[in-house]
Amino acid sequence: MEVTLDSVTVSDAAEQYLSTSKEKDIPSAQRELARFVQQCGKYTDGRDREVSSLQPIQVEEYSATSGNFGDEGAVRLAITKRFLTFLNKDGLTNAKLASFAKARRNGRKRAGGKPRSGLLSAPKQFTAEGHSKLLAELEQLKAKRGNLAEAIREASSTGDVSENSPLDAVKEEQGQVESRIRDLEINLKDAIIMSDSVKSGKKAVSARLGSRVVLLQLDTAKKAEYLLVEPSEADPSAGKLSVASPVGQAVLNHVPGDKVNVTTPSGSVPYEVTKVK
Repeated sequence: MEVTLDSVTVSDAAEQYLSTSKEKDIPSAQRELARFVQQCGKYTDGRDREVSSLQPIQVEEYSATSGNFGDEGAVRLAITKRFLTFLNKDGLTNAKLASFAKARRNGRKRAGGKPRSGLLSAPKQFTAEGHSKLLAELEQLKAKRGNLAEAIREASSTGDVSENSPLDAVKEEQGQVESRIRDLEINLKDAIIMSDSVKSGKKAVSARLGSRVVLLQLDTAKKAEYLLVEPSEADPSAGKLSVASPVGQAVLNHVPGDKVNVTTPSGSVPYEVTKVK
């Protein structure tokens, strides 16, 4: 199977990083990257997520809980930052995700209770299918709250909480669940569901969010059709391409007949936009 920049998964990237870095034999690095892959490297249906669909907000929310673990949290955060820096330097993503890996301090918010990041300030646009999936995920996560609270009570009753690994693990899971719930609630608040008229692009021939584009890879003469979507809805294997991915960024605002080049770890790949609908 042909491997392109948009098909490299977070799991594959983590393995590549560990195989080439000085941290390959360090257990704490292996554990942290396994944790990152589990929390950020999977779609809700369990499939591996592509590096190109990773969002800054996912990194923010994952890293935010590190502040709850003192010195251990600082070590974990440093490992995460080095891995994210590797993703950018090795050409696996154009996004500088390491800058979003920051521990949250005392739950501090900006004045007026607005999100710390401006990334979530604008309403998100989703397909009807993508919107339904996010709503279902939100309900599933909220349903886990009771089980997690009970697990914390059980773990707390087993002895010395200062050296209680099961308690630490379930508290960490609870933090990740609450962070994801906040993320989903912010994205779904005022969300815009793209209508058929928007997706059809009848009034605009240039590629934009919601457009369906047909791309011809000039080196191989292979064609592929994608729907350009928000990063949170991206799923290249299902034909949904993030507008923040290298290919998505390259084709935005282009019209049929335009040629674009996409930088990959193995070099530049030329495409032609053959259709926008």
